[in-house]
Amino acid sequence: MVGGQNCCRQCEVYQERLTSLRSDIEVLKVPPFSASSEREDELEEDLAEQNRVLEQRLTMERNSRAKQDVSLKSALSELQLQKELNEELQSKITQSMCGPILDKSYHAKQHDDVERNSQLHEEIDRLKKKNGILELEMEQRALKLSSPALKHCEKLEKASKREQLLLEKIRAYESDLKSKNTYLSDAKSTMTVLDDRIATLTRIVNEHESENDQLRTELSEAFRAKSQLERMLEQYKDDLARQEHQPRVDHILLSDEEYVQKISSKTHVYSVKTKLILLFIN
Repeated sequence: MVGGQNCCRQCEVYQERLTSLRSDIEVLKVPPFSASSEREDELEEDLAEQNRVLEQRLTMERNSRAKQDVSLKSALSELQLQKELNEELQSKITQSMCGPILDKSYHAKQHDDVERNSQLHEEIDRLKKKNGILELEMEQRALKLSSPALKHCEKLEKASKREQLLLEKIRAYESDLKSKNTYLSDAKSTMTVLDDRIATLTRIVNEHESENDQLRTELSEAFRAKSQLERMLEQYKDDLARQEHQPRVDHILLSDEEYVQKISSKTHVYSVKTKLILLFIN
């Protein structure tokens, strides 16, 4: 919108200059009535010279206007490209499961994530072994029991329920592991997109200094959004660190419903924070 208004204004200025130059030419074309033939020749030569100068000036003005038109079209193209980039970024953020998280030291600390994933796998294996032990104990108790058939069936039913609960917790751990991997992958890709966006905005601001107010605002918002996302990632890392120092005993301390609700609330909190930052950018 700003580029189109400037283009129209410059066209009006060029039209006014062209009208003024044409009026000057018409005035110079009128010879004085009292001049001699020699004087008329000199005036004609001067007039021809002035006409050449005016034509050169007019040509230069036209070339300058053409260059500025090309520059304005290029700026409009850059703005359209930036708009498409913003829409693509918004789509990626919306499709992200837990929201994009940025961290420039992601590659340097990737081995920490691998260790945490390994710990989750070990926890899953431990639960599977515990489930196998419970099945063995259930079989041994079934062999030793001499109670009536009803009591035996009740114990078998309790053991089956316990086995089902353990399987649900194992699936919850596996889902949590997949969520973390997706979360970190989305953070990496989104950081690359935002870095490209900041570089593009910086280049446009340097090339078009006269029309950079809106672009500077968008650049500032991008830096603020990046800072907020980095703080969110630090908070996310702190949560993971606390989980590493405090062993996962939620399945022992909490009921099954509370345990599932706690896992769901973590994902919901990070999703809400990401949506708030997206609203701030828009």
